[in-house]
Amino acid sequence: MAAERLLADSQHEFISALTHAEAPVPDDLTDRPVKRFNVYRNNVRTSLIGAVSAQFPVCKRLVGQAFFDAMAAVFVTSHPPKTRVLMQYGNTFAAFVRGFAPARSVPYLGDIAALEWAHSQSYHAADARALQPEDFAAVPPEAWAGARFELHPAVRWVRSAWPVLSIWHTNTHDAEVNRIPLDQGGEDVLITRPDLDVTLRTVPPGGLAFVERIAQGATLEGAATAAGAAAESFDLAANLSGLIGAGALIGFRLATQQDIGQDIDPHHAGPHGPRTEEH
Repeated sequence: MAAERLLADSQHEFISALTHAEAPVPDDLTDRPVKRFNVYRNNVRTSLIGAVSAQFPVCKRLVGQAFFDAMAAVFVTSHPPKTRVLMQYGNTFAAFVRGFAPARSVPYLGDIAALEWAHSQSYHAADARALQPEDFAAVPPEAWAGARFELHPAVRWVRSAWPVLSIWHTNTHDAEVNRIPLDQGGEDVLITRPDLDVTLRTVPPGGLAFVERIAQGATLEGAATAAGAAAESFDLAANLSGLIGAGALIGFRLATQQDIGQDIDPHHAGPHGPRTEEH
């Protein structure tokens, strides 16, 4: 146990020295030139800042290269990576940005970071066949209330009090960035990747409450009730149709097998329509 603690302390000291430019060279490395360690430390910090920069290009465009690099340098010092895979580095960046005092003049920047991270995670998520309208043909109307749905592995969502999708879109796709009025209101965004390309779309009031309850395993009726409580204007038919159209659903099961005589699995159509597995 003592040896394990000693190793852990040594590793912590080494990592801290790598990410803090002012930190002294670890004691067990003093037999090597300090200059050599400083070169290695600089390379590590530069690589981490570059990885963050690659993950959040719209954030960088909004505040400029110099400001972003300075902000990223603070981030990599206080939030060193916990994985060897650099494309997975940055999951705490949005929260960091929201609390970064020099960025307060750009109040939506943290939500833009959250949207960019969700986009990246959706892009790298597992593939799955999205449900198609015809997969529901055999479901009797009385069975819908108790139906439970499975979301596509690539589904992500972001809530924001700012028009984040509009800001992200013009900074990503427009040759000349359009000015987005901040007083136009917030945008709740659903991110999906039913095929090869990630798609982002705003959802109406209550839409994300609906998605969240589906993700938690609620029935269609339960999810709709929660969404209606979140927004009186919630439209169940429009939102369910929107999820199907976005390729956000990959499976469903009904409350009882007697409703259709068998399980539902969208991957295998049977004589009574598609059949799904429990999720």
